[in-house]
Amino acid sequence: MGLNNFLEEMHALIDNIVSSEVTIQKINVIPDTIPLDGNHWLELDEISCVFVDMVGSTGLNASTSDSVKIYETFIKSLVKILSTFEAQYIDIKGDGAFGIFSGKDSAVPALCAAVTFYTVCRRFLEDKFNSFKIQMHAGIDTDRVLVKRIGLRGEKNNEVWVGKPVNIAAKLASIAPANTIYVSERTYSTL
Repeated sequence: MGLNNFLEEMHALIDNIVSSEVTIQKINVIPDTIPLDGNHWLELDEISCVFVDMVGSTGLNASTSDSVKIYETFIKSLVKILSTFEAQYIDIKGDGAFGIFSGKDSAVPALCAAVTFYTVCRRFLEDKFNSFKIQMHAGIDTDRVLVKRIGLRGEKNNEVWVGKPVNIAAKLASIAPANTIYVSERTYSTL
């Protein structure tokens, strides 16, 4: 495909999105299947996102067996805990993950999951490897979101969460010191 044809396709793609009508459907629970087609979004009024990240993982050497074991134990433990506390959506992002909880009291299981993972890190993971001290930091935010899958048909699409909870939770985790959980004012007030 030539450059001009590619640019024409991109122009048409963008014009189609900009000119299409956006529809928003209010829901209470995250469904098993999130829409991909059209400009149809799902809205959840009360969700809490907990974002948990590994501290200092950029210093790990990806070619060592300890490094891959560190990543695997951290992520598998975290996903197991998020699942146990019934996160309705879990997404792995590099050396961390986030879980989304919905409903009026969604901040409670989000905080419980974060505290439980902190406990697991301190008791079982922190000193498991001589080459690296496993530590976590987390952020939690609560607010309204819109969600839909964006991308291309097949394997080239993913859920996109529009709103503050995922972004604020990730930012709070990134500024939290090791083994610390930061919560936003919105989450604090709901707790």
